[in-house]
Amino acid sequence: SKWQIKSHDIEMEFVEKQFCEVGIQIEKQYCEVDYIYDYVVESWEYDQKIYKLSQELIEQNNDLLLKWKNRFSTQEKKELIQ
Repeated sequence: SKWQIKSHDIEMEFVEKQFCEVGIQIEKQYCEVDYIYDYVVESWEYDQKIYKLSQELIEQNNDLLLKWKNRFSTQEKKELIQ
C-alpha cells in the first residue's frame, strides 16, 4: 500500500534519471559524430581542391615541357640547316 507506492515512486524516479542520462549520452555522441562527419567532408573537399590544382599544374608543366622540346628541336634543325 503506502510502502509499495513509495517504493514504486522511487523506482520510477531512478528509471527516469537513468533514461535522462542515456539521452544526454546519446546527444553527446550525436554531436561527436556530427563533428566527425563535418571534418571528413571538409577534408574530402579540401583534398579534391588540392587534386584539381595538382592536375592543372601537371598539365601546365607538360605544356611548358612540350614547348621547350619543340623550341630546342626547331633550333637544332635551324643549326643543322646552316
